[in-house]
Amino acid sequence: MTKKLNQIFKKITELEPSAKLESFILARIERERNKIIREKKALAIAGLFGSAVAAVYAVSIFGKEILQSDFWRIVSLAFSDINIVAGNWYDYALSLMETFPALHAALIITPAFLFLLSLNFYFNSQPKAGPPRAENNFLIL
Repeated sequence: MTKKLNQIFKKITELEPSAKLESFILARIERERNKIIREKKALAIAGLFGSAVAAVYAVSIFGKEILQSDFWRIVSLAFSDINIVAGNWYDYALSLMETFPALHAALIITPAFLFLLSLNFYFNSQPKAGPPRAENNFLIL
């Protein structure tokens, strides 16, 4: 039986895959990697655009609320009656903290935070220079 196996393997002319197969596989991996990078960039750009629109909306809606709140009236008191404010600085600071529109400020800051996250995601989706790393070389077909 061993002679038959030896004879069978001797008759096989080509044991290694062709060079075209290797280049085809590497080209396919590169195409898939570029496709993933394009998708990540598109998602990041959509996030950038969406957060910019949300920031404009939040500032237009909640900015008016903040400017009309008692917080700005108390802040303006510091510019008109600085001597009274300096004499009662502790009560003045407590009044500022009580009247600070935290919910409106958070609603304005949230789109800016999302914008920065999207910007980070965009720059991290850029292809890295240098040879490809081992963990990125596999491809599930």
